[in-house]
Amino acid sequence: MKGDSDAPADADAGDTAAGESRDVYQTIFEEMSDAAFLIDVDRSGQDYTFTYLRNNASRQQQTGLSEDELRGQRPRELLDDEQGLVVAENYRRCVEQKETLRYEETLQLPGGTSHWQTRLTPIVTAGEVTQIVGVARDITDKKEQEQQLERINRRFETIMETMSAAVFLKDADGQYLMMNQACRELFNAEDRDIVGLTDAELFPPDTAEQAKTDDQQVIETGETIEVEETIPTAAGNTVRLTRKSPVYDERGDVVGLCGVSTDITDRKQYREALDSLLDATRQMVSASTTEEVAEVVTTTVKESIGLAMNGVHLYDETAGGLAPVSVSQGSRQVVEEPPVLDEGVGWQAYETGEPQVYHDLQAADTVYNDQTDIQSEIAFPLGDHGVLLISSTETDSFTDSDITLANTLAVNATAALSQIETYQQLQAHEQTVAEQRDNLRIVNKIVRHDIRNDLQLIAAYAKRAEDRVDEAKELHKISQRVTNAVELTKTAREVTDILLQADQTDEGVVLSAVLSPQIENIDSSYPRSTIKIIGQVPDIAVVGSDMLESVFRNLLSNAIQHNDKAAPEVSVSVSETDSSAVVEVADNGPGIPDRHKTSMFEEGNSGLDSDGTGLGLYLVKKIVERNNGRIEVVDNEPDGTVFILKLPKMQSR
Repeated sequence: MKGDSDAPADADAGDTAAGESRDVYQTIFEEMSDAAFLIDVDRSGQDYTFTYLRNNASRQQQTGLSEDELRGQRPRELLDDEQGLVVAENYRRCVEQKETLRYEETLQLPGGTSHWQTRLTPIVTAGEVTQIVGVARDITDKKEQEQQLERINRRFETIMETMSAAVFLKDADGQYLMMNQACRELFNAEDRDIVGLTDAELFPPDTAEQAKTDDQQVIETGETIEVEETIPTAAGNTVRLTRKSPVYDERGDVVGLCGVSTDITDRKQYREALDSLLDATRQMVSASTTEEVAEVVTTTVKESIGLAMNGVHLYDETAGGLAPVSVSQGSRQVVEEPPVLDEGVGWQAYETGEPQVYHDLQAADTVYNDQTDIQSEIAFPLGDHGVLLISSTETDSFTDSDITLANTLAVNATAALSQIETYQQLQAHEQTVAEQRDNLRIVNKIVRHDIRNDLQLIAAYAKRAEDRVDEAKELHKISQRVTNAVELTKTAREVTDILLQADQTDEGVVLSAVLSPQIENIDSSYPRSTIKIIGQVPDIAVVGSDMLESVFRNLLSNAIQHNDKAAPEVSVSVSETDSSAVVEVADNGPGIPDRHKTSMFEEGNSGLDSDGTGLGLYLVKKIVERNNGRIEVVDNEPDGTVFILKLPKMQSR
């Protein structure tokens, strides 16, 4: 009884445990983040029927199919025929193998096209597969990333293979893992398996050893380096700029390096040529003759630009064209006696002022000369001086770099030739000035001594005659004219002095030393007039020379000579500012109309009632302004004129 009473209890316990397990599995099935589904398997002979029973919430969300929409559907009913056959075939494989099956698939579902990583697990009962549990993970994003990465990789490989720079990858032991096409061509390794190759198998020992040292620096320091190296290649040595960068693994350890090597042979040669051009320019600037400049040009074109046939032709009026001044040996080997150019490429460049480039002279009938072996030619104008002519016995001999460098040299040579021409012109000008100065000294001697002495004697005789005869009025006129002539000689002397001192710098004079004596001289020369000094004439040092005596003499004598009063009155005063001495010469004459206050200082303007040369006030203004002084004219009160001179002090110059 006891056993009977226990049996149901055990059965109830088993049922309870089984129920609890089902609840656990049910919860797991429903809460899984992966898409889970259950398929019923019904076998009939060799055929299978697969019917969907359930799908969890995650699969419903990811596929857009509710459990009701899925339940009872077969693959070809849920999907199109083609997809359904593929899916059913995977289910058949799982059943027949009775093992978990893993694969990736792409499905067209109501939610759209998606990629899945699917795992099918058979449920075996009594040796037969009765159901399949499927778990699928949506890998659409991952798949798209992989596809994008694949596209990027293909593009990268395309770029790598089409790059002109040589690109390579090495491991930490210096073995090559990859080379792009340019690198394989560079190392002449197109027909070799490059994986595992080392520099020792590709380069001479010295080059390989240096490359190994550079590689180790990158591997050990983890730093990118740039090296300039000379690499022997199938086409000859090339100068390359190689950038080597470390390659890291997922742990951050350096496991190799990537190199990008660019051919800078042409750039290196161009830079060296530019340095040579700079040195040539220094030599040309230091040259003292056009022949020296021409020699520097031909030597530089040959040695630095590498063009053996060249020459400098400069214009020679006597020769009637561009005469050869410096011609390279290479040109003389082809043309023994370089001609004077009055036609052809060189003359064309000279006349137009523009470079002329002919890569094939035979194609240019107007300039081709079949009497020489020259096939290509370029000419660069040297301003008005001449041309630089470069030739070759082959067509297409000049690169863009050659033309640019030669043109640069021609421009610099033009500047050097112009500098020499300017210097020679200055020398000639200085010689002319020296000769003019000598001639002026002779004129000055004649004016100051011979003519003046004679006129002074005439004046003396006329004065004596005036006291003895009745025709005193006429003799007075003679005396006056002679006096004017003497004054004219003074003016001529002053003009001469200014010319002789034009390129000299005035140091300075004491104002009282040049002003006071002139006041005394003029005062004694005109007894009817009165010259009054207001205050004192200070001993101020002003910028100027003894030519200031002429300034004050002219102003004082003009104040008296052009005065309409019976007793002319003149006052002189001196004041100071921080930078200037201010001298005022005032008279009581008729005054000067405003319209004449500026023009009266112009050359040849002798005033309203004057029969003089008109040089007096013109010279006054010139002498004052040559030392940064100023002169101006204002009205005096109640009548007359005031001349105001502002002369810079020496310390403020």
